[in-house]
Amino acid sequence: LLAVWCTDKNECDISKCSLGRCVRDVDLKLKSGKFTFRSSNPGVVPAPPIVKNYLGIENLTKQQFNILQSEEPFLWISGPAGAGKTVILLAKIIQLVNS
Repeated sequence: LLAVWCTDKNECDISKCSLGRCVRDVDLKLKSGKFTFRSSNPGVVPAPPIVKNYLGIENLTKQQFNILQSEEPFLWISGPAGAGKTVILLAKIIQLVNS
């Protein structure tokens, strides 16, 4: 995430800056690697080893999994914030590097 601090100092006081707090909170959630919880959701499948090993993500939606398995040279991936577009992009890049 990119954030611009609008202060007279070269840092942000997290306790006063809502943008800083937001960036910190999102960063913690991303680092946890728990995007999709499996439980009893039939639309969720276990992530392939490349996603688990490199990104630490345990589960994907079926749509994410299908995109990851696709061999199409060009893919148009759209979705709302938090849908996992970046995760799939990173996994595709790792696949290309490893091939």
